[in-house]
Amino acid sequence: MLSSISTRTTPVSAPWPQIPTGTFPSCESSTESSPPDFSLYWGAPKPVLQGNVYRSRIIGHYLQRSGLPVVTNIRWGDEGTFDFCFLGVARHSMVAISTVGCISSRKEKTVFALGLEAMMSELEPARVIVNGPMPAEVFGRYWDAAEFHTYTSWTRRMKERSHGNR
Repeated sequence: MLSSISTRTTPVSAPWPQIPTGTFPSCESSTESSPPDFSLYWGAPKPVLQGNVYRSRIIGHYLQRSGLPVVTNIRWGDEGTFDFCFLGVARHSMVAISTVGCISSRKEKTVFALGLEAMMSELEPARVIVNGPMPAEVFGRYWDAAEFHTYTSWTRRMKERSHGNR
């Protein structure tokens, strides 16, 4: 009997909240913005890693469509992420990267340096904004290839503030 079948009258909730339309008035004077930096953990399933890159790119796209100037945030994991982590990024553009939590050990520095080499080769960025320290052993060979700007990470600033080093 067709009449006994109930029909859903309320929409099924999406896995993502509805994205508002319009602009961000509080950010209109901003000179640049960057989408979130979703981690690409070693050993995580490839679809999860690809999804994290996608989330960063789609949020960056949304910010751009809202009128904000966006600097693409680049994140890579091990060599298995190099085939997709640079997709959707214009060559010779300005990009942002972070060394926070990525260069603490010798192994992390080695993996980070491989990713930096792949990024520099693939994207040939004009400018690289670095959130965190830039050790010469990792970045030194690229200082003439692009304009690098480093900023103290929020984590470091909060640690210094809590210890009275303003």
